[in-house]
Amino acid sequence: MTLSHSKIEYVLNPDGSPGYSYPIFTGCEQPASVCYTRDLCWARGLHRRFKDKGWAELYDPDFRLKFNECLKYLPALVRKPSTFAVAFTADMFGPGSERFWRAQEQVLAEVRRSPQHRFLFLTKSPENLARLNPWPPNAWVGCSITGAEQNQLAMFDALKQVSTHKWLSYEPVLDRLLLPPWANISWLVIGAQTGKRAQQPKILWIQETIETANELEIPIWIKNNLLRLFPHLPKRQELP
Repeated sequence: MTLSHSKIEYVLNPDGSPGYSYPIFTGCEQPASVCYTRDLCWARGLHRRFKDKGWAELYDPDFRLKFNECLKYLPALVRKPSTFAVAFTADMFGPGSERFWRAQEQVLAEVRRSPQHRFLFLTKSPENLARLNPWPPNAWVGCSITGAEQNQLAMFDALKQVSTHKWLSYEPVLDRLLLPPWANISWLVIGAQTGKRAQQPKILWIQETIETANELEIPIWIKNNLLRLFPHLPKRQELP
């Protein structure tokens, strides 16, 4: 099994070339009450396409969380400083992750082993992150949020407890984001929902978020799917 380049537009290496997908975990057990776009999830779509193909062994047939230990050492084989999207087709800290606490620690050991790289993590369950403190300084721990969550401030409070860089994936934008100044966010990605049943965001929510991020001096990456909806938005595609 070899590494493949990520097609996510903001997963870029320091030289601007595409970074890598690192599916050390696959699958997600988040309920619909937490993941408002569960039925439209792009990762579930990938699973449906690939479960009977070459990468089928990386996925649980029912899309339950799965640890792919065979991939553990791949980042250490890359010498050039690179960016890795860790388990972006999973939520490795969501429901079911208690079965894999030791495996999570193994993943962070590999992150420490490759200090030349940047590792991006993303979860809808930030309350499970502080257990792994202290995080390696080359780990960027993200919270996926849509604005429709009723517990936004609790999510930010949980993310604040993490001992490394914090970032937000405000995607898809489904409602207003409450971005508190004390959250200590170091990067913000904003994107729209895609697909036939996509819900179009309100431009006011985007503008308010950009204004708040500017006040807090947070770098912003506005995804291309949002720029196509609102061409007059500034093309802010900044890396931290």
